[in-house]
Amino acid sequence: MKTYFFATVILMTVPFSSYSEIVLSDTPQVVLENYQSTPASSSLIVGRNSTFFDIQWATGFRTGNERSVLHSALFLYNGAWPGTTGGFKFSLYSDSSGLPGELTTELDGPDRPVNGITWYTATERLELESNTIYWLVASALQTESPRFFEWRGTSSGDEVSNLAGWELLDSGALRTDQGAWSSTSSLGHTAIQVQAIPEPTSAILIALFAGGGLLARRIFPRV
Repeated sequence: MKTYFFATVILMTVPFSSYSEIVLSDTPQVVLENYQSTPASSSLIVGRNSTFFDIQWATGFRTGNERSVLHSALFLYNGAWPGTTGGFKFSLYSDSSGLPGELTTELDGPDRPVNGITWYTATERLELESNTIYWLVASALQTESPRFFEWRGTSSGDEVSNLAGWELLDSGALRTDQGAWSSTSSLGHTAIQVQAIPEPTSAILIALFAGGGLLARRIFPRV
């Protein structure tokens, strides 16, 4: 009886293990973008301006009804001011009451990007929960002066979405050397690439269970 039980468990476990380890394709789906649909109306200075230093800008987004794996995100970059040598970071944060919360991961990309569209990628498998708010944060920690990065901005949250339910928030967020995040009407031009995680249906569960039981009976017939 014990042999029969463990055989069934093993047969059911193997498909689920391989099923959950989804490998990202070379062409993940762009599910949300606003860098093309809305003309840029401003530049968001990341790093330092004439009043503050260590300035961070954030654009929030809400995921759709399906869990997904983050592949990459981009921002529309307007250039670094003369004297800026590097230090730019593009990261994903969790949500805390409508503002960026805890750092989830730092995306991999150039610390002094070239002008235009620059993609930053997730170096590890990072699952995004469904119907959940996340924040993309542009920052440049101050180790010298001056350090100015221009993240191309817009006052509109209009977006193009290829998966149902995905949307940009109606406001962005700003944090200066004063230490606290504040809501702002300006948004950074961004795009997000993910790969959806298909969910197993009850039919698949039943088929796996039944198939595992039948095979176990054939391998270990009752005596």
